[in-house]
Order: sequence, then structure tokens, then C-alpha cells
Amino acid sequence: MIESRADRPGGVALGADRGYAAADFINELRAMNVRPHVAQNDNGRRSAIDRRTTRHAGYAISLRIRKRIEEAFGWM
Repeated sequence: MIESRADRPGGVALGADRGYAAADFINELRAMNVRPHVAQNDNGRRSAIDRRTTRHAGYAISLRIRKRIEEAFGWM
């Protein structure tokens, strides 16, 4: 689904839960010029999200917004 939007000149970001922090998925996104805003998986396994992604302010903003959206679903 992201392939149709990945050709934008400035690139595009994709936010996802930590279950998507697998190396194959992250590498495929990067190959398509998509910035992976996936939560780091720090529960016993190594996350494919490294400092290349987490050092940017946009990553932190994306995670805060995603948390706010998920809270609304929790309230429902």
C-alpha cells in the first residue's frame, strides 16, 4: 500500500507498532525511500530501528502523535 506514495520527492514516513521493527521490513522501506517511524522493540530482541532513525526530531514527534491516536482507540 505504501508503494504508490513512496515516489514523492521529499519521501514519506510510515508509522507502525514495534511488531514491525523487523530488519527485513525496515530495509524494504528504506529501499523505497520511506522513513520508518516504527517504535523500537526493546523487549528482549534487537530492534532494526537504529540511531539513523531515532536521532531526528520528526521520529519523536511521530511517536507522540501515534500514542495520542492509540489512546483515543483505548477510550472507545
